[in-house]
Amino acid sequence: MNVHELVLHLREEDIQLSNRDGSLAFDAPEGALTDTVLAELRRHKPRLLAELPPGAPPLAASGPAAWMQRYLADRHSRTNTPETWNVAYRLDISGPLDTSRLDRALRALADRHQGLRTRFREYAGRLVQEVLPEFPPRPDTVDLRPGADRSRAPEEEVARWCGDAARAPFDPARGPLFRAPLARVGPREWVLVLVQHHMVTDAVSVGVLLRELEALYTAEPGDAGPLPPLTTRLVDHARWQNQLLEGPHGRRLEHYWREELAGAALDTPLPGDRPRPDQLSGAGAVCPMPLDRALTDRLEECARSSGVTVYTVLLTVFARLLTLLTGRDEAVVIGNFANRERREFEPLVGMLMTALPLRVRFDPASTVQDAVRATGRTVLGAVEHQALPLPLLREWLRLHEYPGGERFPQTWFVLNPPEPRSLDLGGPDATVTEVTTSGARSDLGATASPEDGLRFFWELSTDFLTTGTVREWTRRYRSLLADLLDTPSLTVAEWR
Repeated sequence: MNVHELVLHLREEDIQLSNRDGSLAFDAPEGALTDTVLAELRRHKPRLLAELPPGAPPLAASGPAAWMQRYLADRHSRTNTPETWNVAYRLDISGPLDTSRLDRALRALADRHQGLRTRFREYAGRLVQEVLPEFPPRPDTVDLRPGADRSRAPEEEVARWCGDAARAPFDPARGPLFRAPLARVGPREWVLVLVQHHMVTDAVSVGVLLRELEALYTAEPGDAGPLPPLTTRLVDHARWQNQLLEGPHGRRLEHYWREELAGAALDTPLPGDRPRPDQLSGAGAVCPMPLDRALTDRLEECARSSGVTVYTVLLTVFARLLTLLTGRDEAVVIGNFANRERREFEPLVGMLMTALPLRVRFDPASTVQDAVRATGRTVLGAVEHQALPLPLLREWLRLHEYPGGERFPQTWFVLNPPEPRSLDLGGPDATVTEVTTSGARSDLGATASPEDGLRFFWELSTDFLTTGTVREWTRRYRSLLADLLDTPSLTVAEWR
């Protein structure tokens, strides 16, 4: 093998090299240093040493990138707005914040979760994840308080600073893909922005990160056990996924999805304000849409009476809106699934979720409630077969050859799990809000999050849609939802 192929093998097998005064040292899992690998190390030793600074610590770990990480790396590289893939939360902190304690908690988080100090590099055409030996220090605190009296900073300036912090793009090859800038905004007020690239986080991970930050900040110095130890690593999840999919279970998953998508048209020809370009630029905007507590209570009751989840009801309405806009009787929408089927993966911070196509069909003669239950069966089937990640599904099923497959996916609908909206830091208190970033990941998508009811963000491509058009669609969505809740016996043909 050439040196690039050797380095790829070393990274995927977690074999770490270092330069010790001109000698090539290595640390490897048991059984990884075969006679073949040792021979290749000797053959390429001069080249390898030239790339290793003397005395520099080796990587903490490495392994293959997971399929969704590869997919997101590709999407990141092909967009003009890479900040679209940032996930950011603003923590408004009031009270006597101890910045040294905060720094200690952030370092402990990064020590505990390797994804927070990971970079992604390509060798011999394959992407790997490399865990850096340590997390860099937090940048100096920014003081936004104006004037000599250091009074409270205007909210406009604070919001602008938070937006800039959230939107600064990451370089996946450099890493780490996590940062936590802090600003002082008043005599006893601070703002902390937690920013991650989507390659190292998902919706479940956000909740884990916030809860553990609270626990680690409030722990006494020297307390080694405020959190139970993790029993696996993010790189182990990628290896487990590869092994699972290489076996017979992978073929069963392939068979299910091949049957589920047979004959489907994968495109979503939305009526735009301008012609849709063949390649989207990534430019986008966000339209908020709240659902109040009373309407959300009715929605939850509808889900219970239909024997489905709230997500299923919301997805049915979203898909019905798409069919009305496109003149079709079905829509294929991307949905996200946690993909944490093993207990040891539940407390990890990382990109573990998978995205899957949900084919929502409508029979004009059936009732709206029957349509909801049919969507429930579709969602249940996806949950039971969620281990096949979208990029591999695309490859195995050759989705680019399906009608409209060259543009797939164009629409998505996500319901996030509940996240902490406040943190008790044992003195200071913090409120948590998401910071939206500019850009669009596809033509049209909607994310709903629990927040005194439900809070929706509709994300649109401004290459061919305007916010005015999508606001009108959100009003139509609310009208369709109200009709469903008021009269579930409506036929689909009447549900317009």
